[in-house]
Amino acid sequence: MEKIYVNIDNVADLQMEKTNCVMVLGYFDGVHLGHQEVLNTAKKLACQKKLKLSVMSFFPHPKSVLNKESNNFYLEPIENRMEKLEKLKVDTFYIVEFNEQFSKITPDEFIRNYVIGLGAKQIVCGFDYKYGYKASGNTETLKMYREMGIGVTVISEQKDGEVKISSTAIRNCLQNGEVHHIPRYLGSHYFIKYGHDCGVLEHYKLPLIGKYEAMLEFEHVSIVSFVTIDEIKKLHFDCDVSHTKQPFKVYWLKKVG
Repeated sequence: MEKIYVNIDNVADLQMEKTNCVMVLGYFDGVHLGHQEVLNTAKKLACQKKLKLSVMSFFPHPKSVLNKESNNFYLEPIENRMEKLEKLKVDTFYIVEFNEQFSKITPDEFIRNYVIGLGAKQIVCGFDYKYGYKASGNTETLKMYREMGIGVTVISEQKDGEVKISSTAIRNCLQNGEVHHIPRYLGSHYFIKYGHDCGVLEHYKLPLIGKYEAMLEFEHVSIVSFVTIDEIKKLHFDCDVSHTKQPFKVYWLKKVG
């Protein structure tokens, strides 16, 4: 998968090198089951139309730029998203630099310069996708580009029972310590990466303080143990992890105390 970083300064140059594609729009934090439905639909369209499959996302998180008082918007680092998108056979991942200047571009500027301008012949997104200044663009405004011959496919809301499958639902499970529910939305248990010397790596969200059953995945072996999160968000392991030189994954299975 090719990774291309896009910003206001280089987008015109990238337009000169564009490849016709089906482009998926979204932030994709967690790449949960709702995201996967959008991506799988786009993949089928790309095969039918014999086009490349591209994904466009943003970094840093728009809310972390627009609301500087908090940095608690991430489920995972962008590197994790890259790994998941590559496994889903995405050809190109566009990462747009989200800053205050970019936040002020109009919805039409975004679609014409960053989406169609980078080769999109078919746009795929979720039903609640918003874009442009003050999130004033939506799936209805996207449909106007059909007059330019651009296909637009909007994926309907994905639910587990009465709950919308979303990054917010996953964050709520973490906040409430209900990590055992997360596979219903994510398709797998939520994990963070932890280094013995550096602690929890940046851009992961920890569950509610308490004791958890967890699976620790090292380079060559996985074990189930108990991990306690204290009031200052420090992790305490019931097994010895001091021998590990590389960061390892901690999968949160269920809260036990």
